[in-house]
Parts: sequence; C-alpha cells; structure tokens
Amino acid sequence: MVVPKFTPEVKANTSHKNWKFFEMYGGRPFPAEHLKKAATEIEEFCNILHHEGVTVRRPEPIDFSEVCKTPDFESSGLYSAMPRDILLVVGDEIIESPMAWRSRFFEYRAYRPLIKEYFRRGARWTTAPKPQMLDELYDLVRDWNYR
Repeated sequence: MVVPKFTPEVKANTSHKNWKFFEMYGGRPFPAEHLKKAATEIEEFCNILHHEGVTVRRPEPIDFSEVCKTPDFESSGLYSAMPRDILLVVGDEIIESPMAWRSRFFEYRAYRPLIKEYFRRGARWTTAPKPQMLDELYDLVRDWNYR
C-alpha cells in the first residue's frame, strides 16, 4: 500500500486539510499506524459480514510500490482496498469502471482473478474503456497552484 504522489488529479480530489499528508508521504508506503488501523477495521468488517452469512472474497495481493507504465504516463500504485470504487454488481452483471487517478489505473488487476472466476460461472462482465490520462488533459499550472 503506497500513498499516491501528490499529483494534480490527487490534489483536485482531496480535501485541502489532507494535502500535507500527501506532500509528506506521497510515493512512500503508508505509515505503519495507518496500516494497522486499516487492517483492524477490515478484519472486523469481514468478521461481521461472515457472521451475517456473507461470503467474503479478497483481491489478489499486488505490489503497488512498483512503477507501472502505459505509453502515456507512469505512476506507482495505491492499494485495492475500495472495490466499491471500481466494481458494481447488478444482478448477474459485474460492471468495472476506470479510475480517475493515475495511481489507481491498474487497481483492476487485483480483482481480475475474481471477476474471471465469476465470469466463467456465468456472470456477465462489462468494463468501461480506460482513459489515456495524458499530461495534456491536465492544466498543471492552474491545478497545481490553487489553494
């Protein structure tokens, strides 16, 4: 789990009160105390779901500290802890959406084994086109300097 670098898309979608955190930790692993708290909360949530009869499935572990590249940009990753952002299930259809942050571009890969398993068992699978996220799509002067 890696804190995203403080890029224009992160800044544009993050509360001003959290900017210092991204400036301090961007591109580095999350602080240990954050990871410990997150793990505790996730385990408790999974425990509650399990006791309610829900089958809990987890994404594949991915090393999000590795730099990922496309022909248009490169970025280190973030994490795959928010499936609600990338996946929506309606009936027997799994709808996969693209992410708005470069650091989350490849997040879908953590869920692909699960999606493929459900697809092979008869689920429908729809995925939206992934954006290019070209530098020219960002107003780097305006986006970076507003406060």
